Amino acid sequence: MTTGGRALVTGASRGIGRAVAIELSNRGFEVFAGVRRMEDGVALQRDCPALHPVLLDVTKLEDFEPPGGLR
Repeated sequence: MTTGGRALVTGASRGIGRAVAIELSNRGFEVFAGVRRMEDGVALQRDCPALHPVLLDVTKLEDFEPPGGLR
């Protein structure tokens, strides 16, 4: 199983997106967790401090600059 690298997970505020973001972080990825409200990102970071919450609304991608080096 490959580990490490950088990943962007959309919908990381709750549900499957949250679980995927935490699991990837636990597997050694640097995870950028896409949230629509920064309050959600703060709550997510309490559970997994290594995550990087980023404001991301997939209906407005023109407002988002993805981090480089994503896998």
